[in-house]
Amino acid sequence: MFDLFLFCHNCARGMEKLPLRFGDIVLLHILCGRPGGHTPATLAADLGVSKPMITVRLNNLIRDGYVVRLPSPTDGRSVYVMPTKKATDVIAQIEQAPVLQKIKGKLGAKNFDKFLELINQANKAIN
Repeated sequence: MFDLFLFCHNCARGMEKLPLRFGDIVLLHILCGRPGGHTPATLAADLGVSKPMITVRLNNLIRDGYVVRLPSPTDGRSVYVMPTKKATDVIAQIEQAPVLQKIKGKLGAKNFDKFLELINQANKAIN
């Protein structure tokens, strides 16, 4: 079990200089990684948090230029949130983080993809 904690610690090192909190990074990763518009309600459901919590996070990301709100073309009461170039740039920077590149280099592309799939399965198991 110590190895797991050490791994998490090592991954977090080097990420502390990012301009965003971890939860904001997760939110941006969803927005940047899944095409199409997202509503605050669907984001809240995806993350298992309340809509007011997502609204607070989105307001901060909008204020800082990472996200924009767009009116729904079909429902005047709804809005979609979309990532800006600033958001896609920071997500690309994270994906190229030295720690991730080092892991990928040591594991190889095929094993790295398996590693990511196992992480995905673990995340689904605890949600």
